[in-house]
This record gives sequence, C-alpha cells and structure tokens, in this order.
Amino acid sequence: MTIYKTAAMSLITGILGSGKTLRSVNLMNEAIKEGEKVYQSGFKGLAVPGVIDWEDPRKWQELPAGAILFVDEAQKWFGERRAGYAPDYLKAMNTMRGEEGVRMVLLTQHPKYLDSHIKDLVGCHEHLLRESGKLSSKLFRSDEIMEDPRSPRGRSKADSETFKFPIETAGKMYVSANSDHTIKYRMPALVKKAILIGCTGALLLGGAWFFLFKRAYSDIDAAKQQGGSAGLAATTSTRTGSATPAATSAPGRPSMQTGSDYVAAITPQVQDVPWSAPAYMARPIVSDPHVYCMSTANSCRCVTEQNTRVPMRDDVCREIARNGEPYNPFKAPERAATRTVSAAAPAEHSQPSVVPGASHAVPGALLQKQIRSQGTFPESPGYQTQTYTRATTLEM
Repeated sequence: MTIYKTAAMSLITGILGSGKTLRSVNLMNEAIKEGEKVYQSGFKGLAVPGVIDWEDPRKWQELPAGAILFVDEAQKWFGERRAGYAPDYLKAMNTMRGEEGVRMVLLTQHPKYLDSHIKDLVGCHEHLLRESGKLSSKLFRSDEIMEDPRSPRGRSKADSETFKFPIETAGKMYVSANSDHTIKYRMPALVKKAILIGCTGALLLGGAWFFLFKRAYSDIDAAKQQGGSAGLAATTSTRTGSATPAATSAPGRPSMQTGSDYVAAITPQVQDVPWSAPAYMARPIVSDPHVYCMSTANSCRCVTEQNTRVPMRDDVCREIARNGEPYNPFKAPERAATRTVSAAAPAEHSQPSVVPGASHAVPGALLQKQIRSQGTFPESPGYQTQTYTRATTLEM
C-alpha cells in the first residue's frame, strides 16, 4: 500500500535508525516512476532524480495541483504551539483534497511533537520499529493516528508487515542525519547472551557426556576382563575335574583371553625344554616331564612320558638318544622300593611298594647288536608293500 494514495495527510514516525528516511526515499522513487510531481523539504543530501526541493513547507499552497510534498523533521515547521488562533496555512489544510490538491507526507519521531491541528487531519499513519538490530523494521500501519505507537497497546489495532531496508537503492540517494545509524547490522544483546549460554551449555554437556562415557567404558572393560578370567578358570576346572579352580587362579599365572595368549603360555621359554612354558610356572607339580628319543640313520624322534611327540632339532634329538635327557633340577630323587620277599613265597605274590609323588624310571630293554634289516629297529616285522626293494643290511 502506498500511503500518499491513501490520504491527503500522511505521517511516518520512528526513532533514529528505524528507517524513516529510507522509507520516504523509496516512496519518492515509486512516485517519480508513476509520473507524480514530488517535492521535498528538510532532507539533506537527497539525490533522487526528479525530486524538487521546496524551501518552506508552510507555503504548501503555492505548490501545483497534484503535487506530493515530503517533509523531514516536520516538527520544525508544524510543531506544538500554544492553544489559540491557528495560522492560515494550518486552517487551509482542512480543505486538502487528495490527488486533486496537494498531498503531504510528514516525518517525525513521535506524533506528540506535531501540532494537534495536524494530528486531527492524519489519514494514514505508519510507525517503524527496528527489529533487534537487523537491517529491517516492523512497519505498523493505521488509518488514524496512533497517539503512542511505541507501546504495544497503542499499536494493537494497526496492521503490520516487515520493511526491509533498500540499502542498495534508496540507501545511496541521501545523506542521513546520523550517517552511522541504520546501515550496519547490530547483534542484539539477547542474541549474544543466548549464544554465550548455548556455548557454555554445550561445553558442560560435552564434558559430562565424555566423563560418563569414559567411566562406563572402563566399567565394561573391567567386566570383560573379569568375565574372561572367570570363564578360563571354570574351563580349566572342568577339564581337570577339580571343583575348586585354586590352581588356575594362582598368583603369577599369565592371563589367557585369546588364542595368541594361550600359544604364548604353552611356548617354552627355553628352547627344547617343554616344562619351561609359562603355563607351568604357577601350577602345582604333579609330574615331571621326561623326553625319550630314538634315532636312526635317517631320522630321530622324541616323545614325553605321556607318549606325546616333542618337536626337537635333529642334533639335540640324537644327543638325547645317545646320552639321555639333560639334567632336570625339578625331578625328585628316586627312592628304592622296599620289598619283603619270603623265601617260601612265590615270586608272583611279591608286590613293589610305591611311594606317592616319586618318579619311576621307565623299564628299558637290552638290545643285542647284530645284522638286521634296515628300518626294523627294534626287532619287528617289516612293513609289507607291493613294491620291491632290494635287501639292505646294516650293523646296528
């Protein structure tokens, strides 16, 4: 809506920086484009093409018919006066007739600064209220004067819209009374406080979340470790048939949670010495590992007292086969078994006494050196195949 087309007397109010001059310059541009005759009074440095300067707005009756007169700081010309006789230029305004006569658009900060005679003639009032430092204002429009437009109640019956400052067009066509007032954006204090509170809250929430997450993660990790140790102890107890996993939870035993941990636990710390594995360190000694080796010209093989294969280098295997296993300081000394043999009693009734916990030597056999077929050591029949191999003999 264009106010100069609505009423013969229009009013634009608003404090400094609210965009009154920008609004007026924008209206002047529109009127010039529509072919209207536009005059102005009180605007400093106005550079709108087609606008004519008018020195004294009180001589508005001398303007041509249909002219539009914009008056900035209207209180200088039509300010408050003492009650009494009204000047002729004021009384003549009673007969203003829209487009057929002269139309006036007055600018001031508040309606109270104007003469009461003029306020009664205002047919369109626009009030601009800056929107929290933005490059726009809230425009309130009423068909009658708003006596107190700065209060919400005073403009409650007015229509409203947003007036965006035309800085790139109208903003370059005049010099404002305060050159620094409307063109720059000013962040409202409320927005600054909201940003500060938001950042502080985000930091506090982030710190609390990190603390709780770290604590929860530590608890989960500790529970996993305890669960893994308990599961390993239960598994070992089940395999050994023991009801109390005391041996598996002995201090100093390596923790085995993964396959690689288990491999490391059963790998001997001393090469070719199986009982030096970490898994045996904290366990109670229930038997002494022994290694028995047998060698031939082509191979050498070692087993334990449990008849399990022991991987061993060939030279070490042959050394043990020739000279016996190395000295084992953990081996208990052999104790002679006491036997009570009656002279009249048969030999089959005599039983050897076994000392608990003592190691017993594996009975051996005396082999006689003779000519024998290769691959039949000790005396045993050769493996029968369908292929033919010529006879080979070797003195062993």
